[in-house]
Amino acid sequence: MIRKPDATRPTTVRYRVLVLLALAALINYFHRFPMSVASDSIQSDLGLTLKQMGWLMGPAFGIPYAVSQLLTGWVGYRWGTRRAFSLYAAIWSSFVGLMSLAGGFFSFAVLRVGQGLAQSGFLPCTVNTVSQWFPFRRRGVAAGVVGCSMAVGAALAAYVTGKLLTVIGWRWVFALYFFPGILWAVWFFSWFRDRPQEHGSTNEEECELIRGQLTSAETERDGRRPVPWAAMASLPAMWALSAQQFLRGLGFYFFVSWFPRYLKETQGVTDTGELGAYASAPLILDMLGRLVGGAVSDWVLTHTGRRWLARSGLASLTLLGCALGSFCAYYVDGAFAVTAVLSAGAFLGAMSSPCSHAVSMDIGLRYTAIVFAVMNAVGSLDAFSPWIVAYLVDDLGVAWKSIPFFFVAVYVAAALSWALLNPNRTLDASPERGDRSVNGEPQ
Repeated sequence: MIRKPDATRPTTVRYRVLVLLALAALINYFHRFPMSVASDSIQSDLGLTLKQMGWLMGPAFGIPYAVSQLLTGWVGYRWGTRRAFSLYAAIWSSFVGLMSLAGGFFSFAVLRVGQGLAQSGFLPCTVNTVSQWFPFRRRGVAAGVVGCSMAVGAALAAYVTGKLLTVIGWRWVFALYFFPGILWAVWFFSWFRDRPQEHGSTNEEECELIRGQLTSAETERDGRRPVPWAAMASLPAMWALSAQQFLRGLGFYFFVSWFPRYLKETQGVTDTGELGAYASAPLILDMLGRLVGGAVSDWVLTHTGRRWLARSGLASLTLLGCALGSFCAYYVDGAFAVTAVLSAGAFLGAMSSPCSHAVSMDIGLRYTAIVFAVMNAVGSLDAFSPWIVAYLVDDLGVAWKSIPFFFVAVYVAAALSWALLNPNRTLDASPERGDRSVNGEPQ
């Protein structure tokens, strides 16, 4: 039941919800990517080959992560975020802690599979929560904050792991990383509620502010309602949205996997602490790019009313800028210069990330968790990126210095996917109700 404080101003519970989601994003990515800096230590200790290490960093996590997206998204849709998200966080944190006991490739791979399965529910639950707790025209900013926190977690994983490895071994590092996720899961389950009207601290004004002009039938989760799989499969925007998610992820994965090795091989950087600092730089710029991208996307939507321009147009332009950064990396020398141009590209590419989150909410409406799960399931195949790079270097003999050219092609293809994406048709559009609109633009 909604409490009614004396003041008529909307309460601000939604911002506390966003803080919890941001912390979850930080912890999730902090747990996902410490192996980029620890890869040499793990590879040496367990006697692994380059491609085995690439498999552990990528596909061993990414394949189960992709395959289980629909299942974990559906569970979140049926159970609600509060129960599902808390369980996912507790499980993935346990698998991370158990990695400290891994004795070889097989045992480590099993734990990475378990981590991938549990973490696959993170983004569907997060996006579903944003769609329930934030007004339509503030979803880009909210998605930007969450995306920014992901990059913070990845950057911290690189920097903190690099520093800890100079003091303790990689096994103790993973053992310590168990605790943050468990504490978050307990906090989230105790305080959070799936919808604003179910939370004891919200008032009617905040609920109305969040709902805006949308009806509850269009926005609120109803786990008993069948999912329109056929309509989803026939929606061209779903195909383009999934393609760009996969392609963008291929590029991002390079920074959280082989980038320290790339600097070691091309620029001669060998100090673990220094590698961790350099590896965190593009992730910090990625963090800022996501935050800026969400704000810019919402600003364009508010001032033009044109959803394609605010989402697809912005994402296409920034990804072309990201491709340019990768292209320039080949022609500069020195660890600082290489890191600088790639980080600038990472900033531009990251500006497109909130657009994908916002579009999944824009077209998904009540089915946001499912739409995002489909998009992210395809996108999660980006985990093959570390293995692809290892294959290019080991089997095809591509020089480490030439690897950025592969990502130039990837980012250009991602920009093209966005250019072809029409975010104006929603999954709930029907002849009886007609298409939705924003400031008069057909949706």
